[in-house]
Amino acid sequence: KKTKKNEKTVMKLFLSLSSALGVLGAFSASDYPNKITIGSVDVHWKKIGTTEVQIALKAATTGWIGFGLGEKTSGSMPGADIMVGKVENGVASVVDYYATDKATPTKDTWQHWRLVNGEESGGNTIIEAKRGISTGDGQDRDFDFATGIHNWNAVIVAIGSSDTFSGHSTSNRWSQRVPFGQTNGVFPDPLAAFKADTATYKVYKLEHGAYTIPHATSTTYKETDKSLHSAAPFNSAKQYIVGFEAIVSSNSKAYNHHMTVQPLTCTGSADSTCSAVGAGKSIYAWVPGQINLAMPSGTGFEIGTGAAWNGLKIQTHFDNPSLTSGVSDTSYVNVYYTATVPANKADMLIVGDGTVKQMNTVLPVGVTQWTYTCPASFFTQDITIVNAGHHAHAKGTQIVTYQSRGGKVIDQWETNYYDWRFEQTQWLSKTVKAGDELKITCVFKVGSGSVKFGLGSEDEMCMDFIMYYPSVASFKTGCGITSTDTTSTKGTAVSKTLTSVTSFNQLQLSDFGKASGANTAINAFSAASVTTFSVWTTISSAVFLAYHAMA
Repeated sequence: KKTKKNEKTVMKLFLSLSSALGVLGAFSASDYPNKITIGSVDVHWKKIGTTEVQIALKAATTGWIGFGLGEKTSGSMPGADIMVGKVENGVASVVDYYATDKATPTKDTWQHWRLVNGEESGGNTIIEAKRGISTGDGQDRDFDFATGIHNWNAVIVAIGSSDTFSGHSTSNRWSQRVPFGQTNGVFPDPLAAFKADTATYKVYKLEHGAYTIPHATSTTYKETDKSLHSAAPFNSAKQYIVGFEAIVSSNSKAYNHHMTVQPLTCTGSADSTCSAVGAGKSIYAWVPGQINLAMPSGTGFEIGTGAAWNGLKIQTHFDNPSLTSGVSDTSYVNVYYTATVPANKADMLIVGDGTVKQMNTVLPVGVTQWTYTCPASFFTQDITIVNAGHHAHAKGTQIVTYQSRGGKVIDQWETNYYDWRFEQTQWLSKTVKAGDELKITCVFKVGSGSVKFGLGSEDEMCMDFIMYYPSVASFKTGCGITSTDTTSTKGTAVSKTLTSVTSFNQLQLSDFGKASGANTAINAFSAASVTTFSVWTTISSAVFLAYHAMA
């Protein structure tokens, strides 16, 4: 009787501890309605009521697994809210971190992730944990479960080969946009309505054709002009471009830095009769991770007979740093168009150094800020901004575009923790009035060596691609120091050294990384209690073993 009583006591203690700590039970994929694979990590998730989310991570490693929500405008490690889980000596644990630089993350002041289960078998590690969808903590980022086309999280994952949480190789980290509100994280296709209505919307395939990427140099720009001067239906009536779909060949995906679509003016049916509209003007840009683009309802780019444009160029920037030979590319862009006249005729404007007028200008070692001003005299009429995309290269750390009126800043949009590998388009709805000023500021951090402005992947750039309406012919390519105008409206460029900057986080216009003073979020506990939490997990495991020893 005493033994039975002891068994019951031990079992009650185990169940109580397991329930409190969340370590009871085994992983079952059927418990999760959603799953996506990012790199080598399977990510499962489910909502618990309306306030919590539970995830399961599975990877072929016996070391740690990391999961994070990154800064939405970049999506890299700096600016990320990170959870790291592991199973060490049979004991599972999770720790809440945040990162503001490309360095070992910092443990959160308040720990929100709670362990549900941890397993290690057959060379695989599984971690299950849960937390609030929104914690209200400045060291965390919210999960986005809304179902709009622009509702998603920039997710980062990584794995380690041991249980010691430290740096990892670039081959063991991955990033992907995940719309958690969509089944299995699959984005709804923005072009679905166009694809369904083939009577109204047509497709033009813009391509280079089969192309072997050069291996004698690391940077290649491949350009192909296509005249629509004599091509139906562009030769008989104006058409309106309303969407873009980039199809990237799988074998050359790692080498495709970006693709752009540029408008042309052609005097005949031969592609050789085409010339650029402005210098480097683009109406679409694809970068890795970009989903299909549909123009906002009632807007479109005018092209064809009677329009300013009657041809298109596809430009692809190939990056081949390892000088690999024999890589063939067959990527292309599907351009969706219609004869239906939209209410608003769209156009593109580049603010900054859109044509790299500062070619070969050297960026000094250290942190420098480069500012390009598009003066009030440039904007001769009101426009509405639809979206904007900041662009620099590897040394860029932050980009901000400011809108001023009457000498005062009235609005701005920024890319904090900028990472050129994870560029994002920001969808905006902003009005720029005649007489307003736009100014773009790019911050670069050069550790050593010689870095200059230029077209190569190893060089630098600073620009903001802005889609707007209505089209203004006098804007031409853009403004900053890029305009083809010969008047003073082309703007100015100014640089200065930021000698006071000592950390990457100082470069960001963000409060991320600042813990909430009084944390009242769901089930938060202090970082100091993480050690205690691990101890109690060990005790729980010991109680479980004791129970089985008596059985």
